[in-house]
Amino acid sequence: MSLEKYRTLVRLVGLLITVLLSSWCIKVTATDPTDGTTGVARDAVIQVTFDLNAQPASVNTGTFLVEDSLGNPVSGSVTCINNVATFTPTSELALLRVYTVTLTTGIRNFLGF
Repeated sequence: MSLEKYRTLVRLVGLLITVLLSSWCIKVTATDPTDGTTGVARDAVIQVTFDLNAQPASVNTGTFLVEDSLGNPVSGSVTCINNVATFTPTSELALLRVYTVTLTTGIRNFLGF
């Protein structure tokens, strides 16, 4: 095999690995409440559903972040069972606030991706 054919083969294998890894990365498929929902109960929990089972230890208060429209973090606990992560606030949500959930890249699927 010529050097150029070998380099092309290596590039193709590298591309294939990149495509496979990106298809294995965990993705959000649903949220509850859904984006833009108003009138959410003040004692509501926030659930995120992933396309793959997550490593439970990777889903925690450092990777599942909630803050209000003033930029204040919301304290609470996070659990993850299979492909559903749940954030339970320690106190009721404030009235007339918009809440934002940020999921970091630290959340891993069951394969570690």
